[in-house]
Amino acid sequence: DIFCCLRCLFPAKASYAELDGASQGVELPAPAPAVIGQQAPPPREPSGNEGDSLDAGSSRRAKAQILEKLPAMGASIRLLRSKMSCNDLREVMEAIEALPDVVELECGCLGIGDDGAEVVADVLGTGDLVHRLTSLSLWGNGITDAGCSKLCKTLKERGAENLTSLVLSNNDIADGGVQACAELLATGKVPLRSLDLSVNADVANTAVSSFSRKMMGVPNVSLVSLNLSNNSIGDPGALSLAEWMASSSASCVRELDLSFNFVGNQGVLAFERIGLRTRVDTNGCLEVNGVLSSVKENFHGTGLCTAERYGPPQSKGRHGS
Repeated sequence: DIFCCLRCLFPAKASYAELDGASQGVELPAPAPAVIGQQAPPPREPSGNEGDSLDAGSSRRAKAQILEKLPAMGASIRLLRSKMSCNDLREVMEAIEALPDVVELECGCLGIGDDGAEVVADVLGTGDLVHRLTSLSLWGNGITDAGCSKLCKTLKERGAENLTSLVLSNNDIADGGVQACAELLATGKVPLRSLDLSVNADVANTAVSSFSRKMMGVPNVSLVSLNLSNNSIGDPGALSLAEWMASSSASCVRELDLSFNFVGNQGVLAFERIGLRTRVDTNGCLEVNGVLSSVKENFHGTGLCTAERYGPPQSKGRHGS
């Protein structure tokens, strides 16, 4: 089944065992969620059981603990909630670069900003790690268009030929960053199947309209899942996305998440016109493939709708129901 959704799709938060100085196994509070309007839910926290997660009370202590544990962390490196200076981050990244088995890297809520994103880009731009990575996540770091553009430029120029997942959620990305992601996809050098730009409050109609226009002219886009939830997208953005979804360029896209935006009836109808169906039950719950889940209004007073489509990805033409 293929489905495009305007829905609430937030799994339970993962629980991480953190390190803080001499204390071990202490559960630290999750980072404060970015809020859009008054109805935005907490951001999704990337989940998974592979690898370790690390935290320390200071940048220096965090670096020391991370460097000590890195060799035993295997293929999946997860660095979470450790406030770290750019110099310390560079040293950690260079150590990760030297580990030949690393294929997944998650740096969540490190407070690194654009300078830290540039450090990550610099290291990826000089070694072999960029060619090994299958997943890169930089959520919750205050990265803006500048940092996102630098990162995407490096991935594009180096040719991250194995990278299938890029997570840039919970940042401060806007038009320029979304455009940089579109240009990365358009090269065809990076086989991204999943792109997460959720919880970036400045991602609005202009950004997604530019993204859609860029993608319209790109054949054989590899993207399967695009997460734009919890942003500031309204009907104009939804209309442009629906136009792209109806084109052959988006034939591989199976999931488009626009939950917790400002999409109204006009946007929902745009998806229906390309063969998608919407339904909300009488209790205000959303039915998706027979499973009911609670939903919030999508800022237009009629309840949150889901749009679904069925059948295999098509190589050309409009998607049918």
